[in-house]
Amino acid sequence: MKTLKIEKDTYHLYSNYNNEEYLFISNHDHGLKNIYNNIKESNNYIYDGSGSTLIFHGRTTPFVIQKSSNIILKNFTIDFVRPFFTEGSVISSTHNKVVLKIDKLKYPFKIENNRIVFFDHENSWENTYIKWFIEFDRDKKRPADGKKGNDLRAQNVFAKEIENNIVEFTANFTEIHKEGNIINITHEQRFNPGIFINDSKNILLENIIINHTGAMGIIAQNSKNITLDHISVKPSGDRYVSTNNDATHFVNCSGYINIRNCYFSNQLDDGVNVQGIYHPINSIDNNILELKVGHFQQEGVFLYKKGDKVAVVNPLTHAKKGIIKITKIEYINRQYIKLSIKNLSNIEISVNDCIENFNNMPQLIIEKSTFKNNRARGILTSTNKPVKIFNNNFFTSGSAICCGGEMGFWYESGSFDNIKIINNNFINCGYAKWGLAIISINSEIKEFVENTYINNELLIENNTFEIVEPPILNLISIKKCIFNNNKIIKSNDFIPHKNIDKLLIANHCNEVIFEGDDNIL
Repeated sequence: MKTLKIEKDTYHLYSNYNNEEYLFISNHDHGLKNIYNNIKESNNYIYDGSGSTLIFHGRTTPFVIQKSSNIILKNFTIDFVRPFFTEGSVISSTHNKVVLKIDKLKYPFKIENNRIVFFDHENSWENTYIKWFIEFDRDKKRPADGKKGNDLRAQNVFAKEIENNIVEFTANFTEIHKEGNIINITHEQRFNPGIFINDSKNILLENIIINHTGAMGIIAQNSKNITLDHISVKPSGDRYVSTNNDATHFVNCSGYINIRNCYFSNQLDDGVNVQGIYHPINSIDNNILELKVGHFQQEGVFLYKKGDKVAVVNPLTHAKKGIIKITKIEYINRQYIKLSIKNLSNIEISVNDCIENFNNMPQLIIEKSTFKNNRARGILTSTNKPVKIFNNNFFTSGSAICCGGEMGFWYESGSFDNIKIINNNFINCGYAKWGLAIISINSEIKEFVENTYINNELLIENNTFEIVEPPILNLISIKKCIFNNNKIIKSNDFIPHKNIDKLLIANHCNEVIFEGDDNIL
C-alpha cells in the first residue's frame, strides 16, 4: 500500500494554502470547505502520523476521504489552536443576565454594537452567532447536575465588557448557573468536521485522538465497512469540551461498522449515531415520485441508485406500506429528487409518505469503549441490521442508548431488527435531563396499528445499572424485549428530577420480559 508517514512532531497547520471543495455533508452545513488532506479517488493508501499532533489554525476540515477504498488513517492527534467555542467562569447569573470571566488570550473576543464578536488569533474568522450556554461542573469537568443548557439560537444576546475579561450577557436564560462553574459558549455552525468519509469502502481509523473540531469528530455517509479502533475524543488542556457536535456519526452506511477500544468524552452531542434518512414524497405523477429533502443539513446527500429496493413508510405509524424498485433516478438539485418506480400502482401511496433506503444500512458492533461526560446521549442506533453493544462503560448526562426514527425534523430513519446489549456498565446515566430512560426506544409514532410493531427484538442481559432514578427502560412499539440477569444499584450521587417510580415504561409492545424490582429504589 502507498504510505505517507510523517516524522513525529507537533505541526501548526494554517488554512491559507489548503485545497477547497464544495461539499454536502449530512447533518452539517453544506458549502465550500477548506481541506488539509483530501484523499479522493484513491485506493490502498495509508496516512501514518507517527504519533504527531496536528494543530490547525482557522476553519479547516482536516481529513476528507471520497470515492476511495482500503484507506488507513492512524497515529495522530487533531486539535485547533483557537476552538470554535469560548469558555468562561460564572461570576453571577439570573434569568436575565449572566456575567462571565473570559480569558481573552485563550478565547479572543471584542464587543461591537452591544454584541460579542468571537474571532481567532490570526483574524481568519469571526462570528457573532451564539448557539448554547452549557454549564459544566468546574471540578468534575462534566455537564452540571440537572442542567440541559440555555438554547440561545432564536434570541438576540447583548453583551458588554464591564471590566477587562469580564462580560455581562443579557438575554432570556431558562437556567440559572452556579457561581464558579464553567459556561461553554458554542458559537459555530456545523461547518467543518474532523474526518469526513463519503462514498468509500474499507476504511480503518486507528490510534487517533480528536481534541477538538468545530462540528462532528468523524462523519461518514454512503460508505461501506468502517472500523474505528482506539479512537479518543477528549478535550485538551484545561478545556471542558472536545467536539462541538457528535463524536462520530454514520449516515446510510452499509456492510459493517466496528467500533472498539474507543473513548468518547465531553463532546456536545452523542458519542455514536448510526442512522438513515427519510425523504418525504412531495408529489406523485404516474410512476414518478418527487422527493424533497426534509432537513436542510441533509441537502445534496444522495442515497439512491438504479435498482435499489426502497420502502414506502407511513409518517404517522412508521409502518412500511410496501417495497418498490427504482428504475431511474434524476437528482434535480440539492433539494429535489425524482424516482421512477416499477409497478407503483400496487401500493397505496400518498404525498408526505416517506422513502427509506432500508437496505443501505450497516451491522453495528460497539465493544470495549467508554462514553462519558458529554452533553446528550451515548449511542443512537437506528439500523435494521444486527447490533451488538457489549463490554462498554456509560456515564452520560442523557440516555446511554437510544433507538428510533422520526419524520418531523431531522428525518432520521428508522426501525431496528435485533439489538443485543450485554455486559455493559451504566453509571448515573441521564442525570442532566437528556432522555426519559437509560435505554430509550423513542420512535416518534403518532398512531399505533394493532398487531403491528415497528421494532423487532431487544435483548438486555448481564449489565450493571447504577441509577439515580428510574426508569431504566422506555419502550415503544417492540415485538419482543428481554431484560434479565442485570444488576441494579441505587445511586445517591445526583438529585432526582423525573418523579417517575417505575423501572419500565412500555407502550404498544407485544412481549416484554422484565426481571427487575421497582422496590429496589
